[in-house]
Parts: sequence; structure tokens; C-alpha cells
Amino acid sequence: MKKYHLFLEKEKKITELNSIIWRHPYISLKAETAAKEKLLLEKQQILKKQITILEPQRKEIKKLLSLEQEVFRKNSTMVTQSKESYVYRQSKTEKNISEKFLTHYQKEMDELGLKQKKYQEQWNKLEEEKNNFLKELQENKNHFVEQTASPQKEYDKLLTEQNLLLESLDADFVAKIEQLRQKKIFPSVVAITESRCSSCSMSIAPQMFQIVLSESHSSCPHCLRILVIDETYLQEQKEKKK
Repeated sequence: MKKYHLFLEKEKKITELNSIIWRHPYISLKAETAAKEKLLLEKQQILKKQITILEPQRKEIKKLLSLEQEVFRKNSTMVTQSKESYVYRQSKTEKNISEKFLTHYQKEMDELGLKQKKYQEQWNKLEEEKNNFLKELQENKNHFVEQTASPQKEYDKLLTEQNLLLESLDADFVAKIEQLRQKKIFPSVVAITESRCSSCSMSIAPQMFQIVLSESHSSCPHCLRILVIDETYLQEQKEKKK
């Protein structure tokens, strides 16, 4: 029975250390940061797509603008050099038309440029936001490592001792421990005092209590954890009988 009590004491300490490590603010911040980063990346992908769509439009308008500038230049030269009234009037008309096209294309270019600038500013803002919370996460990680280095070391030591202790316990106990660990049920071993499980606080039938008392361990019918009689409780009972 003493080995089961020893295992229980180590389980209590491991649970306590586990709580110190995994309830550190860094753990929840890490999960929040991952969710934020995913959301920001999705927004950035949308912006990237919008910027990509605008680029060929700008190139096409730039090409049209360049062609129209050439037409405008030629018509301007003809208006200046022409001595015949017919050629002058025709060149003047074409020059005015080209001028309207130039104004139209330039306006489109400016509008697209403003859109691109707006999207790029939004992108930069998201990038800055991402860098800020990644920086905050790194700072918290450094604190986490500093504050949990000692508990983590003790946790690893106790877990190693506990696993070594398992080798000397009965096969049924070991099998139950492994099953509980696979199901991520921690702590796996808890104390039973009077007729109540110390983990789920549910009542245990007197017959079950007697089984635990006689066989050293059993399983809680409610939370499935392994029940071991608390040594402090046994000492108290012995004192009462004196």
C-alpha cells in the first residue's frame, strides 16, 4: 500500500506543477496569437489578391496613355506646322479628342494608384499589428521560460521517478494509468477520504470504499480516476481508535 501512497503524493505534486506551467498567461496568449495571426494572414491574402488584380489594369491603362500621348504629340506638331486650314482644323479636332482621352486615362491611372496605395497602407498596418503581437508573445515567452524553468525541471524529475515506480506496481494499476494518460485524464490517481472522490467530489458507495481500503486501489465509477486511500486520512483514523 505504501507504494500507492508514494505514487499518489508524486501525482499531487506533478498536478500542482502542471498547473503552474500550463496556467501561465503565455499559454493562453500563445493560442490567442495563433488565432490572430491566422486572421491577419487571411486579410493580407485578400489584400494581396486585390493589389494583384489592379496591377494588370494599371499596365493596360499606362499602355493606352502612352499611345494617346504619342497621338497627341503628333497632332500638336501638325497644328503648329500646318499652313492649310483644312489640315489645321482636322489636326486641332484630333488633338482635342486626344486631350480628352489623356485626361480620362490619367484620371483612371490616378484612381487605381490611390486604390493600390490604400490597399498597401492596409497591408502595412496589418503587418505592423502582427509584428507587435508577435513581439509581445516573444516577451511573454521569455518570462514563461524564466518563471517555469524550475517547476519544469522538478516536474520532469518527478515524472521520471513516478514512471520508475510504476515498474514495481501491479499490472492492473499500470494498465489503468496508461489508459487514463492516453485519454488525457489528469491527475490519474486521486485520494479517497470517507466516501468521496477528491477529484470529482462524487460520493462513493461504502462497498467501494471497503474495496479501496482492502485492495489499496480501485477506480472512481464517476470520473474513472484511480482511487487510493489518503495516508493522512488513515493516520487520523488510527489516532481516533486510540
